[in-house]
Amino acid sequence: MPVSRKRRDLVSVSGWLYADVLLVIAFIGFGSVVASARTPRVKPPVVPTTIPSTTTTIKSEDTLQLHCREFVIKRLDATMTQQLFESRLRQSIDAEIAKRRLSRDKAKVGIIYVYGYGDSDSGKERARDFKSQFFSGTELDRVESDEGGAFSVVENGQKYTLRADNGGGQPEVVIKGRLIFSGPQDSECG
Repeated sequence: MPVSRKRRDLVSVSGWLYADVLLVIAFIGFGSVVASARTPRVKPPVVPTTIPSTTTTIKSEDTLQLHCREFVIKRLDATMTQQLFESRLRQSIDAEIAKRRLSRDKAKVGIIYVYGYGDSDSGKERARDFKSQFFSGTELDRVESDEGGAFSVVENGQKYTLRADNGGGQPEVVIKGRLIFSGPQDSECG
């Protein structure tokens, strides 16, 4: 069956029309690239500002510093009384402040981490329970803290193993902390 001349011309014309449309799109694309390359970029204006000249002297006594050495309060568990906990807490913090040759009015606990004997889940839960039972009303109630589970902790390079039974049938809880203080930098911190 012969193809009509009209149909063959239509196919030929549609091919040329398609090619012409592609050329027009290409020219528009090239034109927009050239136009955007020639458009100057507007820089934001520079606004001069004057900063008043002030001299501030910060004395080392006026700055708070986190002490580089940790302290650990060991052998804590859920069977102890609140009074015993607060007494052990006060003794440990006072001993640490004296050991670092700091004054009590310029040093306090800055950060603590409470470890409960056990893996990350059970130990962390034990530490949270201990905090909710004993921290309320103490100076640790207002200190930045976190909890975790552990079978051992490192205290200034020495490994300490937590006890599964701390003597009263309860697993041990340990508090690690660091002091913050106001004054010159401690010589042991370098």
